Amino acid sequence: MKKLDIDNTLPIEQALAQVSPKDIKLARKLYAQPNEKTLAVNAFHRAMFSEEHDHEGDSNLDALQRKNGISPMSDDYQKRTNKKRRLFGFDDYQPSKKGNKTTYEYCCRLCEKMSSIEVGHLVNVAKVLAASRF
Repeated sequence: MKKLDIDNTLPIEQALAQVSPKDIKLARKLYAQPNEKTLAVNAFHRAMFSEEHDHEGDSNLDALQRKNGISPMSDDYQKRTNKKRRLFGFDDYQPSKKGNKTTYEYCCRLCEKMSSIEVGHLVNVAKVLAASRF
């Protein structure tokens, strides 16, 4: 395990200066909430936008293709995924990008005033939507 070189790390003020105020506010809001809520929002995002998590199961070849902007997913899957994304007002998914802050912020805003239990119900609805063919 590599030892952290504290002398060569950025002071917290400089590190925070590189992050937008909007992102800091969202992060503080998320992490100030109980972990259960954050986990529920993450589960909702994963259910709604599972294509953004597909890279987690990539083989070495899949990862290389994705890095070069080629989706290792089938054409049918890509068409269904992009149709779903357009229905919610988002751009088509780009396989070379890992995650999409916009979709995560959408999930955070949608779940903001919900309890963890309500978000859990929303996750179940999202899973049903994901299983359906758009």
